[in-house]
Amino acid sequence: MDNEENEVIDLTEILSAVRQHLLELIFVTLVAALVGFTASKFLMTPKYDSSALMIVNTRQDVNANVTSDQINSATKLVSTYSIIIKSDTVLQQVIDNLGLNLTYAQLNKRVTVAAVDDTQVMRITVQSDSPEWARQVCEQIITVAPDVRQSDLQCFFGNGSGFPQH
Repeated sequence: MDNEENEVIDLTEILSAVRQHLLELIFVTLVAALVGFTASKFLMTPKYDSSALMIVNTRQDVNANVTSDQINSATKLVSTYSIIIKSDTVLQQVIDNLGLNLTYAQLNKRVTVAAVDDTQVMRITVQSDSPEWARQVCEQIITVAPDVRQSDLQCFFGNGSGFPQH
């Protein structure tokens, strides 16, 4: 059998090698940090998110007790309301109210609506290069959406059959 020689690594040798190349290590670190900073500062556009939470409520009487059926119904309606909030009815009204120089499709790409952990709460998020613009649009959506949502649902579900009355 061949005897394999184990190589021993001496910590003092490693420290000596680091000391010999300390200036190069510092220089490379500073150059890498400078390149990273320059790229993030001048080549990347920051994105800002503004979010709001809305609760879906199926109760007509706010003083009545909430049943588990009402909570389950509201939880299931979150996906329906998400579609309505991202509809051209809501977003076009937001564009008109704020005088935005965007099309419905452009604003739609910047808006996301999602349920929060399978609850009756939904999160509306607007993304933009400007934090103030994102905040204004998000606030306008939560102002416009409840009225549109109510009127749309009354139109489609007003007679209890799920179809508009003629």
